[in-house]
Amino acid sequence: MLPSIAPGDWLLLGPGSPNPGDVFVVHDPTEPGRDVLRRIVGVAGHSVRVTEDHLEIDGARARIREMGRDAHHLVLSENNAWLVRRRLEASRVSPDPILVEDGHVWVLADARDLGTDSRWWGSLPTQALGRQVWIRFGSANDWRGVFAWHAMDGPWFVPPPS
Repeated sequence: MLPSIAPGDWLLLGPGSPNPGDVFVVHDPTEPGRDVLRRIVGVAGHSVRVTEDHLEIDGARARIREMGRDAHHLVLSENNAWLVRRRLEASRVSPDPILVEDGHVWVLADARDLGTDSRWWGSLPTQALGRQVWIRFGSANDWRGVFAWHAMDGPWFVPPPS
């Protein structure tokens, strides 16, 4: 879940109902016994589409802003609340919108090109969700603070249009 949650971070987990933006422990449907952290981007009734350069929920583009880059990755803020890490090369996309069914959620990894998520699994039943991330505590860097509620480090200052 880099860059929002990094190795060595302390997490306080607790119960919660799934809402867009929340991070949950997810029971990997392809590898029983393996749990991963994933961010919920869609709940029942939402239409989700992942394109090469943005995420759409119910036809509306999630606000994306570049935060920084290195030789191979780009760090973006999504909805000015959470961080997304992408490779500079192409990633897996879903050209058509996917409708999330009742009792299901659509999850994405914050490290979009490194983790498997609903782009591979499809929507997940809410029973596949474990505990919710309530608090993240870890080292700070250019984009994230030491402490974050629900693994959301935003909002960040948005510069005026030039």
